[in-house]
Amino acid sequence: ITERHSWTLTRYQCNNNIINTLGTYNDTQNATTATIICISSAAACLSSFFQTINSPLYCTDFSTVLQISSGTYYTKQNLALNSIIDIASRGASWASETLTNDWSLVSHIDLTPISGKINTSPVTGSLPIFHLYYYVTSVIQILAADWDYDQIVRCRWSYQYSLDECGSTCFDLPNAQLNPVDCAITWKPVLRSEDIANGLTESTYVVAITAEDFVNASSITPLSSVPHQILVHVSYKPVNACSTKPTVSGFPRRNLACYYGTPNSTYDYTFYGKIYCLNDSIVEFISTSPFRVQKGNIYQQSNYTWAISVIWTLPNNQTGLQPFCIAAVDNNGQTSDQHCVMIAVGASNPYIITPRFVQSTASPLGTVMATQSRFSIEIQSKDFSTISWRRYIEIYIYEMKIIYFIL
Repeated sequence: ITERHSWTLTRYQCNNNIINTLGTYNDTQNATTATIICISSAAACLSSFFQTINSPLYCTDFSTVLQISSGTYYTKQNLALNSIIDIASRGASWASETLTNDWSLVSHIDLTPISGKINTSPVTGSLPIFHLYYYVTSVIQILAADWDYDQIVRCRWSYQYSLDECGSTCFDLPNAQLNPVDCAITWKPVLRSEDIANGLTESTYVVAITAEDFVNASSITPLSSVPHQILVHVSYKPVNACSTKPTVSGFPRRNLACYYGTPNSTYDYTFYGKIYCLNDSIVEFISTSPFRVQKGNIYQQSNYTWAISVIWTLPNNQTGLQPFCIAAVDNNGQTSDQHCVMIAVGASNPYIITPRFVQSTASPLGTVMATQSRFSIEIQSKDFSTISWRRYIEIYIYEMKIIYFIL
């Protein structure tokens, strides 16, 4: 069971030293904890053998510009086969800017075997907070994927009735549209009427969605569900902000892609934030990282580009889908679009099969001559693609410049 929580930085203080040394990360006011309990009937909870989770988080990310920190925790439990339970994390400690208080996150677990296999729930990922400008139509993309490659993942708004999936934050984003297939939220940001009445020029909303997996596209009965909640901050665009917002790059795959990772391995990344107006600068990279990701300091690479080096050492037991998201923030508080990937730790890259027919003598595993007009590539692999990007093929020339793309 994987959990991730984000808090106000002044409450849950974090820095690179705490992240890199797995240091103490808890509420400085000793008021809030990330407890997960079973909320099904007493009989169902007891027979499932679920144990309440009340463990300290490990800080993974923080932002001084947006004043937020995030922590995660992984726990293993041996639950009874065929158990069907709901678990929840609840409290009443939203930041005052949200004009709400009660929070609730609910996950549905069904351990009834399907074709002899236990279902694995979906995994979601995104930045914990999005900074949007007033009345500029925006898309908030939630990354969602399922280790059970033959199943369908869909997203919906969380509901308060029945299990109370979202406390007092349900449907908090007025007139927003959620695409259930690709888990993208489209919204034209506005300010709260209460904030306007109080003379404020900014508003902070809570977005609560639920990702569910289904046995096939026609099914309406979810196998399991997981919550995903984020903050959305809305303000007017500063007059001195660049007309073009920053961009971020650095992952070896395109945005929303899914690729493999190997346990007990180390991966090095260098992320680049680019600005498009003279005298601007990148002051921070905000991220949602897996456990054991260590970050260096930001440095300027060129007049318009800043960078940060990141090292991720995967423990042996850190298998499964690991979302990794990052965005760049400039000196005016303007944030780039997030770049997210889903890393399938413990999976493997597709196996390329030598083609049975290739015109001329070349092979896709060797050199393809300029005069060769026909060749084939066949792969064998389980599909761990995300719901936003299915399968694709990119063909590069030797300078690593893409020349052909097939979706």
